[in-house]
Amino acid sequence: MSTGVLAPCMETENSNPDESASESGADDTGLSEPVKDRFNHGDESTSIFSNRKLLQPSNIVNEDRIIGRERQLDEVISTLEPALDGAPPDDMLIHGPPGTGKSLIVRTVANNFVELGEDLDLSFGNVYLNCRNIKSEDSAAYNLAKKVSNELGVDLDLAENGITTARKYERLFELISDHSDHVVIILDELDSLKGTYRAQYETPAYSDLLYELSRAIDNYNINYQITVAILTNDGDSLSEGLDSRVNSSFNPEQIVFDDYNATELRAILNRRKDAFRDGVLSGGVIDLAAAIAAKGTGDAREAIDLLKSAGKLAKKQGDNMVLEKHCKEAEDMCQTDFFVRELRGATISKQITIYAAAMCAIHNDTEIDGVPNKIAYNVQQKIADAVDSDPKSERQMNYYLDEYETNSLFAKTIEHFGQSKGSHSIYKFQTNPSSIQRALLDEDPKFKKVQENKEQIIESIENQYAKLVE
Repeated sequence: MSTGVLAPCMETENSNPDESASESGADDTGLSEPVKDRFNHGDESTSIFSNRKLLQPSNIVNEDRIIGRERQLDEVISTLEPALDGAPPDDMLIHGPPGTGKSLIVRTVANNFVELGEDLDLSFGNVYLNCRNIKSEDSAAYNLAKKVSNELGVDLDLAENGITTARKYERLFELISDHSDHVVIILDELDSLKGTYRAQYETPAYSDLLYELSRAIDNYNINYQITVAILTNDGDSLSEGLDSRVNSSFNPEQIVFDDYNATELRAILNRRKDAFRDGVLSGGVIDLAAAIAAKGTGDAREAIDLLKSAGKLAKKQGDNMVLEKHCKEAEDMCQTDFFVRELRGATISKQITIYAAAMCAIHNDTEIDGVPNKIAYNVQQKIADAVDSDPKSERQMNYYLDEYETNSLFAKTIEHFGQSKGSHSIYKFQTNPSSIQRALLDEDPKFKKVQENKEQIIESIENQYAKLVE
């Protein structure tokens, strides 16, 4: 038996599709139009976007599109300025919530720094490394050497495998010492570089990387030719993981990025509205997108992504304008996507807690508007057992739920259910719990084991809710 994607049908071994269609009077189930003809290339009547690159979060936009970051811009510039006169700049620790312009500002300044060096006949360079997908210190050292060689136009002459980490550092610093006056090394999400197979008492891999970079002047032939700029959402957490040796040599200039407010978000979106064709955006869409993002995280990426998603929805629905209704629909989609991304990086214990809460919300048939923490705790125990994980204490699970309440996955209230049943913390999902459950199922095969016992868990959920309201 086979199932066709474009033209679903079920055929027996000896059936003749043509005869069956003829006998039933059915139309031909083939494609009504060739695939290439379905692309609306260059058709102004169906086009929503004119320059979608402006709505890509990774796109480094022109200077005139930078909003609300004058102070941080000047701080990064003044930190790098001494290199123009051959003096050593300070390193930088740039921290603040996601989507507040950290990467945009630092990379914009670094690009201009390199161009200014060309005007002064100086060999400046800058390299950007996102550490989220870097697994080890060795890999980080190799990737930095490779990026520096590309930036300076010099052969790397270094194998990725079969070479010691020490040799990779040596080559990195040789390239900088011999071929540049100054290089800015930008390390984004450095705190995600934990390393593999490390004992509990060992410092994370990013501490060892930062040690080598901060001691390059002492240990290698580097004459104040490096500035390290670290981008992180949580400067305190990163600092706690540093070895004491690093703290004695790494004394960065700290530059803080705050959330954007609604006015700034509105200005950011207005500077990117030319991503759409003229006349496509209805009057209130930008104001609404800015207000939604400001109410949530103050994240410019969220606001930009919301605007892009509204445009995609309008196109998908066959509308020739982006309306407020598209923006509101996109809000629900983007909110779920945001939480799914957050959960992908969470520990298995946190994922189990959220999965338990989602099951409770989905299978609640009472008037209770949300998930009581005590019911979630009992379900969390069953799910942890099903996936062969250690169940957490009620106190620890409540801590996880409160953490995601802070991240706006839940709204939390306290409700009293009578003297015998006491007070419960109630967690109400701010997005579709079924979408969260599906995402976790897709993320980790372990959760498929829960499905094997789901009837028992559902029965337990229903009974606990019923006892609470009886």
